Amino acid sequence: MDCLRSFTITIDQVLNFTTAGTNVRVWNAATGNAWTVLDNVSESRFNVQGFKNINVFGVKMQGYCSPIITGTSGAIVEDFGFQLVFGGTSPILGGSFGTNTYAAVISNQPINLTKFNSKFEFSTPIQSANFIEIGTFFAQGFGYQTLNNISLSVNASFIVYYDFEG
Repeated sequence: MDCLRSFTITIDQVLNFTTAGTNVRVWNAATGNAWTVLDNVSESRFNVQGFKNINVFGVKMQGYCSPIITGTSGAIVEDFGFQLVFGGTSPILGGSFGTNTYAAVISNQPINLTKFNSKFEFSTPIQSANFIEIGTFFAQGFGYQTLNNISLSVNASFIVYYDFEG
């Protein structure tokens, strides 16, 4: 990826999750107050425009997800991530599935970037990219600010590596 160009999409948000909604689950694991959150409603979609076709070779996420400290308690974030979708033409190898119990597909399916897996590279690029969508946010950890409430400060930059076709 040394000869590629790049641009950055940044998200800087405070997200509040409560058990009154359907996107958070909490449970008491030996008073650890474990939790998991999922926001599959919010999204940001960047429409790629230009006079040349853009080929996307990869994306890297850098940033943090930390609790909003209130009073004497706060959540501990163990992991967080986002789901990304790239519009365009993906390279497909000819073939077919024999047994397919997992319902696997070959196409531009969403990829997940997380705290522990923050980079995704395409050896053969997504060609003629027409959009990049940052979708589902997910996080898990333990502890929360108040009973059944988790507030998170999320700052994530997505560095997209590309080149011009031709």
